Amino acid sequence: MLRRQRFGGTATYTNLLAESLERERIEAVVDDCDDWIPKETGSGVDRKVARLVRDAARGFDLVHAFGYRTAWACSAAFGRSGWVYTAHDVPKTTHRLLIERLNDALAGLCSSAAVMRQLGEAGAQRLSLARPGVPSGRRVMDRSECRAMLGATEDVFLMVAAGQFCPEHSLATAIHVTTAMPYSARLLISGKGDGERALREIANERVTITTEPFSQQAAIAAADVVVVPSTVAGFSFTAVEAMFQGTAVVMRRTGGLGEIAEDHRTGYFFDTCVSSGRRSGRWAGPPASTS
Repeated sequence: MLRRQRFGGTATYTNLLAESLERERIEAVVDDCDDWIPKETGSGVDRKVARLVRDAARGFDLVHAFGYRTAWACSAAFGRSGWVYTAHDVPKTTHRLLIERLNDALAGLCSSAAVMRQLGEAGAQRLSLARPGVPSGRRVMDRSECRAMLGATEDVFLMVAAGQFCPEHSLATAIHVTTAMPYSARLLISGKGDGERALREIANERVTITTEPFSQQAAIAAADVVVVPSTVAGFSFTAVEAMFQGTAVVMRRTGGLGEIAEDHRTGYFFDTCVSSGRRSGRWAGPPASTS
């Protein structure tokens, strides 16, 4: 399994799949290739990366590329044999060159119908829908204990956002929401990524940002509401984890997020607005009954 993300949805997904395959006595090796498969493409880069991919794949029966950049690299390395890909997020582009590369794969696995539809309309072939999930044996954490761990008293309305710190996750949206909330509202953002500094620069006194991975599940269980403001998500492990823990979740109605829950029954949604050429989120705040 080739991935360019050591933290976040793709990382979670590959780890879960590898563990499941091992239980089926299938050897699955996750290879973090972010340091040797760069974002850039081009004839020279592609030739070099293709050699590295072929070397890494020796001895394996199948290569599974997670993400569009790794799929591009596998196309350069193997052509039309020996590899598949997972499209976890909505593609940022459906340029014909990308679609041609994807069509070299034996199969393309899509995390949601939205991802599958967008790729299919662009001409991608051999697509299948494979929705991720969380293990059913995962422990449901005690909310009171988790709130005590985080120092969240009962008079605090705790909002939580989690995931990789990157522009596509739009975690800044959650920070801006706190300015429109009552003073008792607090926001905890848990994750990692290159965008950490930018988030800290706009955070106010009611926002806590943590990069401790162990705190994420506890934070979701402790929250009154979990906010998922991602703009290109095909799926959200944060949202599904919140639902599993019995925490209300509010998601941006875009990409594959709208397929995760039924509005006002198993989840809540806010809409993305377009006005004056700018894109923004419109959310009236969490429902009064979330806790």
